[in-house]
Amino acid sequence: MPVKWRAALNTVLSSLRDFALTVAAFGGVQVLLSLIIWPLVFGNHPLGFSMALSLVGFASWGVAFAASLGGRRRQPLSAMTGQMVPPPTPDRNLLANMQDQVTRSGCGCILLTSSLIPLAIAFVLRLQSDLRQGLDLGEIFPPMP
Repeated sequence: MPVKWRAALNTVLSSLRDFALTVAAFGGVQVLLSLIIWPLVFGNHPLGFSMALSLVGFASWGVAFAASLGGRRRQPLSAMTGQMVPPPTPDRNLLANMQDQVTRSGCGCILLTSSLIPLAIAFVLRLQSDLRQGLDLGEIFPPMP
């Protein structure tokens, strides 16, 4: 593999890793937030945690939408001047890499992608509850006419 392609692949893989870590961190914060909301708002419901996860997940979609409408995303100086952005260096700490990732992809994209974590957990919890009640998958997901 030529050196040029190896360097490009290394840059893409490190950016993908930083994006995944940032999404996981934001998703973890959303799950923790739903743990706080659960006893306050949905404490009396049997599926209260699932409802809190759904509330936080869909609320972050609204915040992501508002962040994307908030005007043009500020471009880094190197993007405005047309200079190449140096690849992330491995000696930087995780927080600096996460800040760079949020700057590059935008806060709305990070929030929208990370909200899939609490929504997926809420879906699995609801599916488990329905299966425990005796419903089968045909009743949960009816066939399309």
